[in-house]
Amino acid sequence: MARAVAVATVLLAVCFPGLGFADSPGDGVYGRFDGDVSVSEAMGAGAMGVSNPELLLSAELRARYLDSAGVVLAFGWRPAVADASFFAGVELRPFFPVRFLINGFSGHELLDRMVDSIGIELGAVFAPLDSMVGVGLGFGVGFDLPFSDSVAVHLGMRHHRLSADDQGGPDRSISELSLVGLLTFQQRVDVGLAAREQPRYSRD
Repeated sequence: MARAVAVATVLLAVCFPGLGFADSPGDGVYGRFDGDVSVSEAMGAGAMGVSNPELLLSAELRARYLDSAGVVLAFGWRPAVADASFFAGVELRPFFPVRFLINGFSGHELLDRMVDSIGIELGAVFAPLDSMVGVGLGFGVGFDLPFSDSVAVHLGMRHHRLSADDQGGPDRSISELSLVGLLTFQQRVDVGLAAREQPRYSRD
């Protein structure tokens, strides 16, 4: 975690040396503190497989604290082979916390949102969803192309790896790469975590 944040800080400093800081319009937060938890639903399609790609239909549900870290649930369905999979994991989007700490933003909201949306995912994959279901490892990367505060297209890549030799694995080994494009709708929910403050005590 610390290494990822350090790398992100260096990348921002190197790639965006000319960004306006205090003189740029806006505050670079873009409403994140209006609701501390972001909930998004997405549906779309893509392809799974490299040598023989097949149509993949996908639906996802995400929840992130300050749009920076949270959970992701994803369901995938391949109609050609009637095969389904389910991914449950955590997501980390480190660029907003780094930008916020160094007060670095371009002043162009859509560009900043796209950079902030770059993230990685790690979790468990359950496949195939039938009587021989097994569990394995899933790893993904992705980013959003935002149209507004609530609508974006998410472009993502995820790799599933399940071994038949592992305890809890399926009856056959699975190693597949998927690419998806998802239409995403996001809402902000204020659960009060960002405004919560511990009681202060005076010596008097």
